[in-house]
Amino acid sequence: MFSWSYVLVFFLGTTFTILAEFQRMHSERDKDERMAKLHYESIRDDLTGLLNFRAFDKEINSLSHDVQDNDTFIGVLDIDHFKKINDTYGHLNGNIILSDFSKRLRADIHYNFDPHCAVYRFGGDEFSFVISTSKPQNMIDLLQKFENYYKTHPVTISNGTKVTFSFSCGITRHLVGETYNKALERADKLVYQAKKNGRGQIVVDDYLKEKTNNNNIDH
Repeated sequence: MFSWSYVLVFFLGTTFTILAEFQRMHSERDKDERMAKLHYESIRDDLTGLLNFRAFDKEINSLSHDVQDNDTFIGVLDIDHFKKINDTYGHLNGNIILSDFSKRLRADIHYNFDPHCAVYRFGGDEFSFVISTSKPQNMIDLLQKFENYYKTHPVTISNGTKVTFSFSCGITRHLVGETYNKALERADKLVYQAKKNGRGQIVVDDYLKEKTNNNNIDH
């Protein structure tokens, strides 16, 4: 004898199974999205959205094996007298300058070298970039244009004041077999040399001195 109760039980059981599976899949998707968001946030600078130091090793390792004929270069940039800017105009206005600087730096580098590049903010007014290229002169030309831009194009802060500033930059080639932090330390020392020499300039290592021919670079 046919019983509707069996049909109802079967229908309800199947429905509950489908709903449970849907809920499980939805929960796993939410978990994956949360993990992806946490990973993204863990390697990004809160203020500028640039990559941070946590992402440095991974990105540079990828770029150093990017193209066989390319060299990998590491640059460090430091805004000159940034503490004075903060003390004079306040930290919120200092953040406006950092945001403007980071957006233009990233845009210029990625426009010219993407996907063979990465741009970072390590904290404060210290930025870094990694570029994989076989034409270092193009990289130097770009950085000089970037330097000259901020010397002639002030950033407008919240009260309407236009702030002009410069930055010091050191660039070195990553050597085969050395740690990336070692190359970063060398670039840091070149930045200090740029500041010691009067700030607002780019200092490069001996390899770039031989490979580039612009007299405006301090070697």
